Amino acid sequence: AEGGPGLIYDHQVVMDEEEEALYVFGGRTITSNPINNVYSGLFKYEVAARRWTLLRSDSKPQTNGEVEIRSRIGHSMLLYEAGGSHLQRTPKILILGGQRHKDYLSDLYEYDIKADRMQKLSHDSSKQDGPEAGFTQRAALDGERGEVVVSSGLMHEEDPSLECVKNNLWVYNLQKRTWRKIYSNEHTDSKYWHRMGTTEPRPRFAHQLCFSAKHHRYYMFGGNPADGQRPRERLSDFWALELKRPQPDEVLAKALLILRTQRYKEMCGRGEVEQAQKYLQEAVGGVVRHDDRSQGIAFGDLALHLFQSPDDAESFPERSHVFSQLMEFFARCDKQPELNLHDTMFADVDGV
Repeated sequence: AEGGPGLIYDHQVVMDEEEEALYVFGGRTITSNPINNVYSGLFKYEVAARRWTLLRSDSKPQTNGEVEIRSRIGHSMLLYEAGGSHLQRTPKILILGGQRHKDYLSDLYEYDIKADRMQKLSHDSSKQDGPEAGFTQRAALDGERGEVVVSSGLMHEEDPSLECVKNNLWVYNLQKRTWRKIYSNEHTDSKYWHRMGTTEPRPRFAHQLCFSAKHHRYYMFGGNPADGQRPRERLSDFWALELKRPQPDEVLAKALLILRTQRYKEMCGRGEVEQAQKYLQEAVGGVVRHDDRSQGIAFGDLALHLFQSPDDAESFPERSHVFSQLMEFFARCDKQPELNLHDTMFADVDGV
């Protein structure tokens, strides 16, 4: 269309229903030369007037001192109301992550529609307890709570040439400007996910995620499981998610389960089979929620440790992992800093 974006894909669109306007950002432009990587900027489309306006160009830098944002593909974009009455509404757009060239991004931007102002909220959200850099992470808004839930996308492993998907969830508080990781499942084994069945969705990317204010639920559909054995596989499953704040007794039970599981494993490692078996049945089993399928499966797998050969392996790495798990129950201000000294000295100011 005249004045609008070219022929693009992997872009994002949001609509301001009050103003009857569409906002389109990012995406890769299809050109006659497929080698060229041309990215589309930020556009506004006024529905009633049928008029396009270019708000930010990827090829032309800002000359008035405004914050620049690099165009990208596979990002997340949401529109929300920053507060105020109907006559003083301040609609804003959040833009998170994505990919540009071969780089996965973990930055966070906010665009003030009325002020036509772009603000960089974070250079690297992962350094603020937020999502790691990823491609096609998905985000959904709970306007009543003022929260954005983000699910994992395709991420790089420690080896940058390798990619993976994991089941991680984060919550971003719009008022406090804070991130919190609320769920993580590091399992990547296909047999494990087959056993999980209808208990938990397989890790994936390029899926869809939305929120229903009426039912107070998040809904997720489809995606790519990134199965190296079956690269053409695509998912068509449909899931509902309800977020419930855990009660103190539930948090205590989870902490005890983590501690007692580690103690049981160490007993098995020392060859204390009879004591370990009794401890598994009474102490560990006493804090397992057997109506929770995932906990039930994990509890059943623990019995395999009874048949392992005793070893004198150092338990420090496992205990350190337990400590990290327990720290997830504490607020960021109540635990040790996650950044090391090098990150603190040399990281971009926006990312600290």
